[in-house]
Amino acid sequence: METILDTLKLYEDLKGAFTDEQAHKLSDVLKEVEKSRIDALATKADIIRLEGEIKLLESRLNVKYAVIFFAILLSNPKILDIIGKIFSFIK
Repeated sequence: METILDTLKLYEDLKGAFTDEQAHKLSDVLKEVEKSRIDALATKADIIRLEGEIKLLESRLNVKYAVIFFAILLSNPKILDIIGKIFSFIK
């Protein structure tokens, strides 16, 4: 990815306060810092992939919550009795 830092202008600006070698080295370091910062940004493809993974995790959690809900529901004897009465015609 191309950086947007104008290293030549930065070098020219730094030359007055530093030696040529120091100004050159400092502009190189700042260029690397900017490149690292840009490389660390998420791309649109990264975001789309992460959104897909989030949806998958949400689906898994919904299934687990449903299983837990029905396990709690069915562990109640009164509810089991009601379900038995509702489906008593199936014998």
